[in-house]
Amino acid sequence: MQTTRFILLVTILLIWPYKSARAENVIISEIMADNDDILQDGHGNYSDWIEIHNPHSINIDLTGFFLTDSRSDLRKWNFPNKTII
Repeated sequence: MQTTRFILLVTILLIWPYKSARAENVIISEIMADNDDILQDGHGNYSDWIEIHNPHSINIDLTGFFLTDSRSDLRKWNFPNKTII
């Protein structure tokens, strides 16, 4: 049991900086946080949205990344499993 827990902890610690470093490579360039009647999406809805820009030549996988407006809930809204080219 202790060996399994140790391996899991080491794996998480090795993956964590890799994911964090990748997150720093994207830029949130536009935000529409309260879209009641400004810009309609392809389904006719007025959804809130953000624009994410990847200024680098590497692809960035958004899996496991989140947005939040709450310090107590850091995983409030998760990104879809998409890659930004």
